[in-house]
Amino acid sequence: MSPEGRHSLAAWLVGLGLLAALVLALLSPLDWPLKLGAWVLLTLLLDESGNWFGYTGVLVGALPLLLGKDGHPVVPALSTLALPTTPEWSVVFPLVAAGLVALLLVKHTGTLVALILSVAVFVLPILLARRIGPSLDESVKLPGTSDFLTWALGAAIVGVVVALARRVLRNVRTRRERNTASA
Repeated sequence: MSPEGRHSLAAWLVGLGLLAALVLALLSPLDWPLKLGAWVLLTLLLDESGNWFGYTGVLVGALPLLLGKDGHPVVPALSTLALPTTPEWSVVFPLVAAGLVALLLVKHTGTLVALILSVAVFVLPILLARRIGPSLDESVKLPGTSDFLTWALGAAIVGVVVALARRVLRNVRTRRERNTASA
């Protein structure tokens, strides 16, 4: 098997493993802030395995919505699993999913500046919801909590730092290979 083939297979295996970890985290009895942090971080790590893995991670974030509210799952087959409900997720999912998709789109432009700006693109909808959400709907208080911003932004920063480090290391390796080939 060629080095490119081994790298591709390894990326697939890592991506599938991270996807399984994300599903387990989102269906676990963790509190919503921990699920939020896991969702954001694992989605950004998934994206490092290949672009479609990241977008799949965004979609997998809808799993807690299937658990329903008050112990009544949206999907009847899930009622036999006795999974914990996460009522906060109806606010968390649309807001963070929009930010994650925006982050991934900006990140995929390929430049280091865009990678850094992608964090700002991610946090902007959260800050807007935090600022104007309560004036539009008094029941929208979750984005204003420190847990929400801390877990979402902290996980996004860690994920982008990993992507940045990976990109810098890849650039250094490419330069060394060019220098070695030209020498």
